[in-house]
Order: sequence, then structure tokens, then C-alpha cells
Amino acid sequence: MCIGYRLLTTSDFTENIDPYQPIYNKLWKMQLLKLHVTWPSALSNVSFQDWFLYVLTMQTGFVSRLVVCVLWLIWHARNRRVHDNIVVQIKYIVCRVQSYLLEFDVVHAKLPGRLIRIECWRPPEGSCLIVNFDATFHTSMMLSYARIVVTDNLGFVVGSKSVVNTHIPSTFAAEVLACYHVVQLGLNLGLQ
Repeated sequence: MCIGYRLLTTSDFTENIDPYQPIYNKLWKMQLLKLHVTWPSALSNVSFQDWFLYVLTMQTGFVSRLVVCVLWLIWHARNRRVHDNIVVQIKYIVCRVQSYLLEFDVVHAKLPGRLIRIECWRPPEGSCLIVNFDATFHTSMMLSYARIVVTDNLGFVVGSKSVVNTHIPSTFAAEVLACYHVVQLGLNLGLQ
């Protein structure tokens, strides 16, 4: 498994990890908004999850927002490259990061200083199940991937399923197959 922090900060690039790693590295090392973000050296060998938890809990709110925004836009740029064969320029990503952070600050300034009313989500009364599913489709390989998660009214996972389908002609067919797998999982769980 690739270590997230090392992937973003290393200068030893290998094509088999990601051919665009130098671009992500360059973006990561840019001092966005002239902000100097440093990490303890102990974080150089931790998993991405541990590093991300550190960022969200130990860094300031601004640094956390910055890191989340940069990672999200890198992920988005990578998806554009993989799925649409579009290479997103670094300056575009930097501009979007600055724009989103400024937007967040403006919205935050306009919000009232205190909460007007506290609302808490409550699960529906009685026993009910919630089914969440999604399908992804890779056009050139004619593959689809469906993921289904069934939870109860308390949020506990009752069942889940992941399916890879081959020889799928379209996104519509991928979604139809995902629906079919939802029904099949429901029947396997004894649902009516």
C-alpha cells in the first residue's frame, strides 16, 4: 500500500505508482497563499489515514480546510485525467483552492455568530432499512463496479455487496445491473 504523505512529498517518482505523481508533488509543495505548512518528521512513515487524522485534529482550521480542499481537487483532477483524458493544469487547481477558501471565509462571515436552533437527525420510528448503492463504469474496458450498503434505522450495516461486471456496453446498463444486484441482495437478506 502506498503511504499517502510520502506519495505527495517524495522526489523519487516511479511510473508504476502514478505517472502524474510529479505534478501532484509540485502542487503539494507550492506554498498556497504563502502558507508554510510543516509536518513532524514522525509523520513520514504513517498511513494516509493516520496522517489525515493528524491534519484534521492537530492543525488549525485554516490548514485543515486547505489540505482537504487541495486533496479534493487533486482527486478531481486525477478523475478528469483517468475518465475524460483531460489534464488539469496546476495553476487552475491553485486558483480553485484559493477561490474555495475565499468563498468559505465569505460564507462563514455572513453566518450568525450563534446557532438559531439546534436540529439533530433522528432515525425513523420502527424498523426500516436504508439501501445506498452506486455504480461506476469504465467505457474503454467495458467494466462496471457496483457497491451496495444496507443499513438499519440505527445506522448499523445489515448487509453489503460489491460486484464487478464485465462486457457492459453503457452507463445505463451499469446502473440497471446495480439495481438488479440491490434486489438480489434484498432477497438474499430475506426482505420482501
